[in-house]
Amino acid sequence: MKQHSRPTLGRLLLNCLILGVAIAALVFFAASFSHSHAATPKAGPSGYHLIKTILIPGDEGWDYATVDSAARRVYISHASHVVVLDADSGAIVGDIPDTAGVHGIALATDLGRGFVSNGKANTVTIFDLKTLNTLGTVKAGTIRTRLSTIREASVFSR
Repeated sequence: MKQHSRPTLGRLLLNCLILGVAIAALVFFAASFSHSHAATPKAGPSGYHLIKTILIPGDEGWDYATVDSAARRVYISHASHVVVLDADSGAIVGDIPDTAGVHGIALATDLGRGFVSNGKANTVTIFDLKTLNTLGTVKAGTIRTRLSTIREASVFSR
């Protein structure tokens, strides 16, 4: 039976150095491979390209989105309420409840008010743009609109 000699300190250091170089090479290769093969957004015919997808929870259908560029908010109608997002981070920053059959959201920034058309209730909800609190609801005639359904908001850039 062959006896194994005890490794010397020099041999251990050499093995550690070889292992360290191998790990560094693997990390470098993986990093350069992922950057060179990463999906690069391609501009469509309009010049716009997708830069971010924001998932918004919920099972109900979606309708229209309205953007308040000054306040950096995005209002998205969501069947029975309005979801309010921070336009920069995509985080949900508020909710306007009790808007049955919500279609569109209109903003009167000079008045500090927003208006939500509620198709199922045939009403319009008035809310404060800063606090998102409901200020009142008024009766309206029959509210009809063409509906479209989306499950996520996509942000495009030119």
